[in-house]
Amino acid sequence: MQNFKSFRSQGKHTLPLLLAFLLLLTACGSGNNVPEDGIIRLTYAVLNEKAANEARMEAKRFNTAHQDIKVEVKEYFNENGRQGRDRLLTEIMAGQMPDIIHLGDDLSYNNSEDTASKLPYQSLARKGYLEDLWPYIENDPDLGREGILEAPLRAAEVDGGLYTVFNKVTIRTTSIAESLAGSRESWTLAEMLEIFHTMPEEAIMFPGAIDRDFIFYTTFSGSIESYVDWNTGACSFTSDKFKSALEFVRSFPAKSIEASDTAALDAEREETADKIRGGLLMQYPSSISNPSHVQWMDAYLGYGGKVVFLGVPTEDGSSGSYYQLAGKPLAMSSACQYKEAAWEFLRSTLLPRYTDFSSLERYADSFACIPINRSDYDLVVQASLRGKHSADFMQLYGLPAVRLRNATREEVDRFEALLNRTERINLYDENIYNIAYEVAEVYFAGDKTLDEAAQLIQDRVTLYLDEGR
Repeated sequence: MQNFKSFRSQGKHTLPLLLAFLLLLTACGSGNNVPEDGIIRLTYAVLNEKAANEARMEAKRFNTAHQDIKVEVKEYFNENGRQGRDRLLTEIMAGQMPDIIHLGDDLSYNNSEDTASKLPYQSLARKGYLEDLWPYIENDPDLGREGILEAPLRAAEVDGGLYTVFNKVTIRTTSIAESLAGSRESWTLAEMLEIFHTMPEEAIMFPGAIDRDFIFYTTFSGSIESYVDWNTGACSFTSDKFKSALEFVRSFPAKSIEASDTAALDAEREETADKIRGGLLMQYPSSISNPSHVQWMDAYLGYGGKVVFLGVPTEDGSSGSYYQLAGKPLAMSSACQYKEAAWEFLRSTLLPRYTDFSSLERYADSFACIPINRSDYDLVVQASLRGKHSADFMQLYGLPAVRLRNATREEVDRFEALLNRTERINLYDENIYNIAYEVAEVYFAGDKTLDEAAQLIQDRVTLYLDEGR
């Protein structure tokens, strides 16, 4: 791609037709001409109604600001989005690529009907359907690599290329007292069980409301594709690593308490609160998004000291934490005729939202998510250091609320260490995840042995990959 200075409008955001023509020739090749009416039209594909509502508002704002580019939202969904997903994939394979694609997102952690569909990101990237966006970021005068938080975007790389951008994430992990876990940064299943066995008999490993579906999602949504070698098509679902993870998930109860059973929920919350008071809760599933959250977890789970963030057990020493997408993942079609115009739309995802501390208060998610824009991120960190929070107090399980103080530099360092060692992101292939989930359910029910279940997942995923070649 040629170096460029960003395809964006000045003043009233209207580019002279000649300038637009020259830019497009540079980016897209001499065969791509501006339409006769001077307006570039881009299609924006979405997979669910929530995304469509946001996309329509986004497109309206963009189209108002750009007289020479018009984004048109194209919807691909029905009641649960999956048939629309298949229709979009069919069109993609037939060469009818939208210019901009919302890759889909999660609405829940289980396999229920309201789970939004996700496109197979890695597969689409490896087959050449998506555009590598690193060159666009690097050459954008308002961004560059120094203008964004690299670690979450690196987690989304496919063979060194970046085929999606998004504006915010959280880190899903587990908090455990350093007095129990030591200073380690990851753990194996055997190490986790060994630590648990050192605790008093009445201790519990997780809060009682944590069920098998939640643990399955937490364990595999950020790692399911690590068992697939996309270059060769080989799978490793029969490995000890995968089988150990499946055994770990099976150790949890099949279903948590129903949301309608308020009495049982109240009893569970009180029991968990009692365990925390007594230092008897081993670990807590946590969403960490800023240094104040480190302070919060220390107060409740540090048991007089501080916590470490270990995530799910891994057998290879890698981090068990992963990035959870909190903002829309957008991709550009490699077949897009007007790539610079498409980037003009995509780049807004990475541009700063905040101008000062007071502007943070206007966004409900300013401290609940990690912004990808570097200046936004730096402002959130500075706000934590100065004691400017979205709330003065944070609470857990009805225990006395913790009054948040100014974050310390040590808390910032621990937060950034977690941020930089997290290497996975939940951009998983929905078909591979569903195959593993469906077979695992049979194993959990006792109808197949662990080895049989692992082999069946191996066979079914291999067949799925072969069919997609």
